[in-house]
Amino acid sequence: MDFLSLKGIAAMVAGVAVIGTAVFGAVSSDNGGRLSFGEAIELQQAAAGEDSDDGAADDGAGADDDGRDDDSGNGSDEGGADDGAGTDDDGRDDDSGNGSDEGGADDAAGTDDDASGDDGFADDDGGGEDSGGSVLPLPPALAADGDDEACTGTLGAITVDNLRVPQDSSCTLNGTFVKGTIKVERDATLVANGVRVIGNVQAENASSVTVQESSRVGGSIQIKQGGSAAVLSSQVTGDIQYDHNRAFLSANDNQVGGSIQVVGNSGGAEIFRNTVNGNLQCKENEPAPTGGGNVVGGSKEDQCSSF
Repeated sequence: MDFLSLKGIAAMVAGVAVIGTAVFGAVSSDNGGRLSFGEAIELQQAAAGEDSDDGAADDGAGADDDGRDDDSGNGSDEGGADDGAGTDDDGRDDDSGNGSDEGGADDAAGTDDDASGDDGFADDDGGGEDSGGSVLPLPPALAADGDDEACTGTLGAITVDNLRVPQDSSCTLNGTFVKGTIKVERDATLVANGVRVIGNVQAENASSVTVQESSRVGGSIQIKQGGSAAVLSSQVTGDIQYDHNRAFLSANDNQVGGSIQVVGNSGGAEIFRNTVNGNLQCKENEPAPTGGGNVVGGSKEDQCSSF
């Protein structure tokens, strides 16, 4: 028996020994650090000088052990590339165009699955929760009341539509933006600091109204048949009107696009350092108002003629 035959017999004996070890040890022990049955076969083949790919080299880049490239071009036998970006594992683009077979991408970043933008509130279609936010409750000082919102406390720099101060209530606004009109009801009190109002500020039979600290009013300020009122250091596009009020009135340091009209009041009034594009009109007030330093584009009339 020559040397090559002895080498072949030795390789076969080694293979049988390895297979025996795998069968009696590795199969029942969850590998446990021992060879699996398949590994034992590979080791036996290696010992016999055979290639593990059945005669085809393992190229490590998209080729299966059967010696040919799989259909996906990336070493996967699943029948299609898993590209993670718009293609399902079945090898074709899904209908949604976003890599998900569920009908809509779950973007977890403020966009609903119905492809509509996140509005920051609950999903309007009632078909599930919107991850972008929830409906915010009204501040304690604010309550919805038909088309108006009722203020009965202090509001900060928020935006509201029409605002109403209910009867016998008190409202303080600090930097509030009112897209409509402010109405102050009987015996109610309003203090508006640095507000912006698109419409009018209207009060009838109110206890007190103060608009100050660089507030801006797009309409007019109309105070009628009430108590005290003050408009200070503010911009008013329309008029300032004080009509038949019974307590002290002030209109100082304002820029007024219309006129200042002070008529029929009984608690006294002062009108100083205003810039008025229209007229300064005062009549039928007892006592007569005091004032001065006003720049008036129109005329100064009656009790205000020297102001």
